[in-house]
Amino acid sequence: MDQLVRRITVVLVNESKHVVVELKESCRFAPRGIYSYKIELVPLSHRNIPATFFHRRAIDSSRPTAVKIFVDGVYSNVALTPRDFIRCFCIIVRVDENGEVRVGGIKATTRLDHLRRIGYILYYIILYVSST
Repeated sequence: MDQLVRRITVVLVNESKHVVVELKESCRFAPRGIYSYKIELVPLSHRNIPATFFHRRAIDSSRPTAVKIFVDGVYSNVALTPRDFIRCFCIIVRVDENGEVRVGGIKATTRLDHLRRIGYILYYIILYVSST
């Protein structure tokens, strides 16, 4: 449990090559199409956000939230909860050839996993630097 408390950020990764992935926060009972926060991930990119960001926003608004995933502006029928961002160190979004969205996460568990994650983050930093 202490590694979850010490962990500050979550890495969001878009591994697709041609599509823009958007994560939009939707509060319960909000009108359709109204989102309180949006994160855009361009192809082959990553972004760091605070691990408890969506959880704190849900507590502040006193309404449950869901983070919906949109691919090229179309809702993919995939949603994450604020707890998913707390449990996972890295959330990876992939879009396959059929247009299906695959979401995976690397959970924050042991110190050995921390070493693997460091290697994983270095890989994405190198990938990002080489693409710019």
